[in-house]
This record gives sequence, C-alpha cells and structure tokens, in this order.
Amino acid sequence: MRSLLILSAIALVFCGCRKEQPPDTPVDPRASEPKQQDQVPPEEPAEDDPVKIGAGIHDPRNAAELLPIAREVAKCDYDRHIDPRECPAFRKLAEKASALPPPFGFATLINLLEDESPALRFAAANTLRLRYFEGRPLENPEFLSAAKEALAAEEDHQIATELGGLVGKFCLEETGKLEEVLKLLRGHPLPQAQTGMLLHILRTNRVLPDVFEAVVEIAREDPDDNVKRAALAAFWSIADDHRDESVSLWREALSWPAPKASSHAAYMLGHFNDGVEEAFEDVLSETARRAEEGTLSWEFLAGLYWYIHNDQEFVDKARVFELLRGIAENDKLRWNVRNRAMSIMRETGDERFRGAIEPLVSEPETQVAMHAKRLLEEEASDN
Repeated sequence: MRSLLILSAIALVFCGCRKEQPPDTPVDPRASEPKQQDQVPPEEPAEDDPVKIGAGIHDPRNAAELLPIAREVAKCDYDRHIDPRECPAFRKLAEKASALPPPFGFATLINLLEDESPALRFAAANTLRLRYFEGRPLENPEFLSAAKEALAAEEDHQIATELGGLVGKFCLEETGKLEEVLKLLRGHPLPQAQTGMLLHILRTNRVLPDVFEAVVEIAREDPDDNVKRAALAAFWSIADDHRDESVSLWREALSWPAPKASSHAAYMLGHFNDGVEEAFEDVLSETARRAEEGTLSWEFLAGLYWYIHNDQEFVDKARVFELLRGIAENDKLRWNVRNRAMSIMRETGDERFRGAIEPLVSEPETQVAMHAKRLLEEEASDN
C-alpha cells in the first residue's frame, strides 16, 4: 500500500546502514532540523475516507506547497526519447520537495508514485532516489514497501529504472524485506527495473551474503545482456573491499558470449586500480580470440585502451601494438573496431605507428581510410 504511509511512522528513520556507509557519503542536514512551527501535518483520514489508493496528485493529504508545481510537471512532455528533467517544472518540484522538512515533501512524493501522469511518477521517483535523501541508504520499512509496490506495478521503462534505483538504496537487513526485494530483483519483467536496482543494491548491502550471491547469479544466468552488464558493474562499487571476488567474476565474464557484459568486464579489468595485472594476459588473449573469430566489438577494446592509457609497467606495449595492428588491417572486422584499434595503437607511443597506419589511408572502407588520415594528421601536428 502506498497511500500516505502512516505519517507518524514517516517521521522517518533518516539514518541508514551507517556502519557500512562510505565515509564521504553526505549526512542529511534535515535529520537534525527542528520542525518548522508554521507547518501543520496533514490530518490522518478517517477510516471511511473515500480517497482511494492511487489518488496521486488528488490525495487531499498532499503538501499544499507542492501541488501547483506538481500540476506543472504533469503538463510536461513525457517521452522515452526525451529526458524529462529538461522540463523546468521538474527541477522546481525536486528543489521544493527536498527543502520541506520531513514528512511533508516525502509523503507527497510517495503519493505521486501512483499518479496517472508518467511525468509526475518519474519526477517523484527520481527526486526520491537522487535528492530527497541526498544519496544516503535507507532503512524505513514503510517507505520500502511503498517503493517496492510502485516498482512491481510500473510498466514504463524510465520510471522503472528510477524506482529500481530507489529500492536498491535500502538496507535490507534493517527493513526485514530481504527476500521480497531479491525476488523482485530476480523476477521483475522489465530489465530496466533490474538494472536500476543493481545500481545501488550491492553497495548498500555488501555485508549480506544473500545479496552478494544474488548479484553473482544474475550476472551469470540472466538472459538479458544489459542486466548481466549491470550486475558486473555493481561489483565496481565494492571492489576495493572485495577485490578478489570482483576480479574473479570479471575475468570469468571475459569469455561470455554476451557482448555488452564481456566488454564491460574487459573495461573494468583494464581500468580498476589502473589495471588488474593478473588479468592482462586474459584480456589480451580474449581480444585476439574474438578478432580471429570476427566477433570482436569496439567496446571490448576498452580493456586494452585502459591498460595502455594507465601506462603500467607490466603491460607489454609492443605485443599490444602488434595485436592491434592485425585488427586494424583485418577487413573482415567492422570499421569501428578497426578505427578503435588504430586509435589505441597511437596511445602506445610505438615508433612504428606511422608506418603501420599509412597503408590504411588507401583502404577501400571509407570510414577506415578517413580515420587513418585523421590520425596521421594529428600525429604530424603533435610533432
């Protein structure tokens, strides 16, 4: 149920998972503010209150200060191909709701999660996720119930992503809803909801083995490539404390047939702590294997790019250069893969670069020829 969520209980437990909270996470200044004297809490409805769940903006218990702005938001154009936050009213609602002392803005935003206007639902979900609690993990079970039910019912992809991110910020041990949330994480019909939850759930609940195991399971077994990628990315937020487990999973994922997930694994191995030394050979050999098979994507080359860019001593740049040269010359690969290889070749600083690239200016593939010419011009201007 999401109607106003027991306003007395929503005198909110603003503290959340503090023992696991990163030291640079800001503390919400509103947690210690005295309640403004001129604010009067909305009255609790009588048991026979005719307002139905789902009233959204029409719920009479909403904060009056937010209603004019909420009506403006409802008029904003809402389209999956347009960022709703470009509408000026969106920012006004977020700023006004965040400025109100709890529970006023919070309670109204909860109600707006069930409004018929997708623009309002998106605005409410995004504000709750990013601004209202200033990035802090949460432990209020009533709030989680509301967000979870809204997520379970949501069919819009953008809103599901925002609601998923909001649900992922909760401390599942404190709320007592671990199994419910993990069931939703594994089984929500929208991949966007799953990727939204994966943005935060592992970082917030890193001490819970069940959450850790669920994210690994999703990375390995979920059929959606974007969800697998998000699960792998979730380990980035805990890799400093769980390096071995994170690196092991990323190395495993290099050979997965899922292109987005495997490419992101290569990226993280090349980028994490300026390059994971024990994984360099894995990234090199997997890049070569995919190039030979003709399945190499330009995204996968991000792994080698970061190994080169971070200039680690253990990276054999000459070997990387030779591999990339073969990729650049391979006319069976896509032009964007070949172009990416040429760009990374230049990053190596190898003196053979000009001689290797010059023949490609005459390449029949126009995009490759143009990129080769541009790189040579840039090289000449730098020297």
